[in-house]
Amino acid sequence: MARPIEPPVEPLRRVTSIDSRAPILLTGLSAAAVMGASGDLSLVRETRGADIDWGGVYGEGIRLTGPWWIRFGDPGGIRGTLSESMVRLDSFRTHVVSHHETVALRCDQEIVALSEQPGVGRRLTLTNPTDAPAFLQIESTFRPELAPVLIEGIKPSEYQVVRTPTGLQIRAFGSALEFASSVSCTGFRLNDQPWDGHPYRGALDTATIESRIVLPSGPSTTVSHIIWGGLESSVRAYPERTAQLLGSADGWAATADAARREWATRTPRLRLPDAPELERGYLLARDALRSLYFAPEPGFTGLVAGYPWYAALWCRDLAWMIPAVLWLGDTSWTASSLRSVFRFQARAPLPILGGTTGEVPMQIGPGPIFLYGTSDTTLYYPDLVRRYLNHTGDEALVRELTRSLQLAEQWARRKTDPTTGLIRNGDEGAGLHEAAQEHGRVHYGFDAYDYTIWDSTDRRSHAIDIQVLWAEALAALGELAPVIGLATSASDWQTEARNLRELIVSRYWWADESYLYDSLAEDGSPVRKIRPNALLAVARGILPRDRATAVVDRAARDDLATDWGYRTLSSADATYNPISYHDGQVWPIASAWAVGAAFAAGQTTRAVEGLYRWARQLDQEAGTLNECYRGDRPEPFNSCFLLGFSIAPFLTLLFEGLWGLTPRSRDWTLNVNPHFPANWSQAWLEGLSLFGGEVVLRWDRPRMTVGWRGAKSLKVTGGSRTLELADGEFGTFEYPGAPTTT
Repeated sequence: MARPIEPPVEPLRRVTSIDSRAPILLTGLSAAAVMGASGDLSLVRETRGADIDWGGVYGEGIRLTGPWWIRFGDPGGIRGTLSESMVRLDSFRTHVVSHHETVALRCDQEIVALSEQPGVGRRLTLTNPTDAPAFLQIESTFRPELAPVLIEGIKPSEYQVVRTPTGLQIRAFGSALEFASSVSCTGFRLNDQPWDGHPYRGALDTATIESRIVLPSGPSTTVSHIIWGGLESSVRAYPERTAQLLGSADGWAATADAARREWATRTPRLRLPDAPELERGYLLARDALRSLYFAPEPGFTGLVAGYPWYAALWCRDLAWMIPAVLWLGDTSWTASSLRSVFRFQARAPLPILGGTTGEVPMQIGPGPIFLYGTSDTTLYYPDLVRRYLNHTGDEALVRELTRSLQLAEQWARRKTDPTTGLIRNGDEGAGLHEAAQEHGRVHYGFDAYDYTIWDSTDRRSHAIDIQVLWAEALAALGELAPVIGLATSASDWQTEARNLRELIVSRYWWADESYLYDSLAEDGSPVRKIRPNALLAVARGILPRDRATAVVDRAARDDLATDWGYRTLSSADATYNPISYHDGQVWPIASAWAVGAAFAAGQTTRAVEGLYRWARQLDQEAGTLNECYRGDRPEPFNSCFLLGFSIAPFLTLLFEGLWGLTPRSRDWTLNVNPHFPANWSQAWLEGLSLFGGEVVLRWDRPRMTVGWRGAKSLKVTGGSRTLELADGEFGTFEYPGAPTTT
């Protein structure tokens, strides 16, 4: 069978005029550069109704700097900024190349987020087009931040600044950054005032480093600048890093590009000849997800939630990303991510952090810094371990996590109301507030009492999605029980999961709306709000087909559904506000529930239309996807420009919804039940990693061909056939495609 060739990915953005609000993100495994298309690291974004510049350098989960500008001058005065002289900018996933011109200067700039070091480099190739040598002054100015991004808007009030042989070092409260230049630094300004290089301690708004060089006529001169850092302990531990980074400037971009390409070659190759938009969407989403990979220190691996202000590991967000990472074949990254999360699972009560025994943290960052207090995060992880096992067959890791799974189950058990049989949510927020009462200056983000996925709105006491997640966790534990040495508990957990699903169907059905209640109050009375969260019950297969269809149809009405996604609350609700974070804005994660529910309800056309919309948004936003959008028009508001759980579910649904793939490692089986539209005739998928082997799928209507390479035989169920394939074998079954009525 001929191997499909993956189409090339064009540069994500080519800009020929300044557009400072167009976000550009460059990332390595422990560093990031955030900028607009102006040639400087500056990005003005609306945030909570105000414009804030989020440009700058991130390292080890710490925002090292705010915006970072470069200006040129000569003895006669400043000639101008990079943005003023820019004539072209090319943006790639790993680096940016910009070209700048004035009458007396040509500058080609390369900006790179270093692939494995916590820093960002700027390499300037300068050319003097005149007939005589010229003196050039280069000014590099940045705003120090040095604060973890776990808590928005907080930065130190005092900094320490010391001179170094190649620049300066700035420290504050356990964080540090170092600026260095490949040419001699001839002058410094702190807060725009001259600095003599003696140690400084105090407030710091800006730091400026000056260099003066002679630029000959004709030949080019290269100048490199770096800013790197993170934890102060890391900066002190690697004093040799600065010289190494400056010395490798010629290879910054090539090294970063090679690392990304090597990763991409290990991911599945998808061809959809009848849907090139989805094919391109896959490539864009795949590369965007890779931009969130995060490994700042040994024993700390995962994916950051998003940029610019969620550049830390949020365990709920990670839970929505891990399935996509698995489908992309990165099982080792998944294993390391699971270990990192459970490493910080609360083993005892942690009141000031909002943690109770067995709880998985809400946020973790290097240092370590961690916070707890969500209703749902812990509930995701038994199913994630089950998914990992079903993709890999790796029982050793599952056994390693036995105690962690038991603690998570016990945590949820303590939150279950014995009178209703439902798990409670809402106590976490109250607990955080109570724990902080004696610490008057401690404030935990939103003024909310309920930390579900919509944590700035009150959804107490039994939110529908919390019950769905608990039922899924119980079912997962039932499947994992024999592996973790608790086989006798398997049937009990499965029975509990089944009973809870039945309870959801009976207690949450809202006959007047043909929908599910958003929550039940402590006294059992229903909370009558139309939210997309109810779709999660459909996507997980809890409702019978007639009710599942009714819920999907009801959600598709224009009070909840828009042309750009699903609102977090019906526009007909009295508390709806189109710019309210969780009471009216549109979130792509809600589209994931809607698309998944449509697939589960057999509504292929609606589900695939949702994927098309998602892919168009990815393309329009040049490979990023916002956290949320206004509920009344398709524009971001108070939003990160890239959020992991806006991206990852699109990938997961391509594999699980469109292709209908379900691996099961206990009997080395792959179920293939695609949902291709009636007007499609071909679809190919190659390089799919499962059970340590590789699967090839090629559909040419009406025949599905399956190939396998692996150590053990693979069973494939599809259509009305079961294939058993040895290493190197191919088999076929009939799959005519979706009926035209769906």
